[in-house]
Amino acid sequence: MGYYLYEFDTTGQTVDTMYSVLWEGKDPSGQEFQIQETFRLITTYTEGEAPSAEGTTYCILADVLEELSDIDLSSLTDVNDQINTLIPRKESKIDRKTLRTFKTKTMRQYLNGNGTAVTVLPHIPVRAVSQCILRVIPSTTWHTFANIAMINTVGDDGIQVTTPATDEEVQAADLLVDANTGQMTIPARVAYADTLAWPFWNYMWLKGVGNILVNWEWGYDTDRESDSFNLPPLVTDICAKMVAVDILKRLGVLKSGGVMGVSVDGYSKSWGNMPYYAQIQLWMAEIEDGLNHYRRIGISV
Repeated sequence: MGYYLYEFDTTGQTVDTMYSVLWEGKDPSGQEFQIQETFRLITTYTEGEAPSAEGTTYCILADVLEELSDIDLSSLTDVNDQINTLIPRKESKIDRKTLRTFKTKTMRQYLNGNGTAVTVLPHIPVRAVSQCILRVIPSTTWHTFANIAMINTVGDDGIQVTTPATDEEVQAADLLVDANTGQMTIPARVAYADTLAWPFWNYMWLKGVGNILVNWEWGYDTDRESDSFNLPPLVTDICAKMVAVDILKRLGVLKSGGVMGVSVDGYSKSWGNMPYYAQIQLWMAEIEDGLNHYRRIGISV
C-alpha cells in the first residue's frame, strides 16, 4: 500500500481539499479509455515560486553534509544542488513508507459513531481539536463539546506535541483528546449528566454514519525558524541518511564506472561490491529501523 504524488496546474484560488481528475487516452492496443481519480490536496505554490528544499523539509542540506562529512565529494558536480533536489523526494518517500505525514495539517472530518466512550482520530500526533460535535444523524446535533482537554502530550521520544491541559481543565472536560494515540474519550461526569438530564446518553459516541464532526490539527511543526519547531530528530536522521545513500551510490558509480568486475581474454577479476557498499547497507538498516518506529497501521473511521 502506498501513495502517488501528482502536480497539477489550477486556475484561480485553490479552495478545495479534494480534486477529481479525468484521465483520457489510448491504451497500447489503441482502445480509448477514461479513468476518474480523486486526489487530496497536499500543498500549493504560485507559479514561479518553486517549493523550497530548505526550512520546512524533514532535513536540510547541512544535515546531509554532516552524514557525508568523512566522504570526499569533490568528484561530484553540483553536489549541493543534487542534495537539495533529493530532499523533497525522500520526504515524500518517508510519508509513503510510514503511511503518514509529519508536517502540520488541519482538517474538517466526519467520523462514524461506534457506540463506545472512545473513538480514534486517524492521524497522530494530535496538536489540537478546535471543534467537536456529536450528532444523532448528520443533520441533528446532539451535543457540542465545550471543554476539550489535550492530555498525554509528550511522546515516547520525548517530543512535546502541544500544550497539555491543566489538571483543573481535565477535571472540567467533557472531551479528553490523547495527543499521542489520537483517542477521543467522553469522560463519565455525574454532574454533567444531571445538568443536561441525559442519563440515557451513557457517555458514548452515538452509533451513526458521519455523525461526529471534528475540526482538528495533527503533525509536527517543521518550520525551523519557529519557536514551536518540534520535528523529531529521528525523522531528520532518516531523511538525511536516505539522501546520503543516493549520493554515495552516484559517487560509487562514478568511481567504478558502474562495473564490479572485468573479463579480458579469459582473465577475470571481480571487485566484489560497489564502492561504499558497507556504509550504504549500514545506513539502509538504520533507515528501515527508523521507518518501522513511525510506521502506522491504517484504521477505518
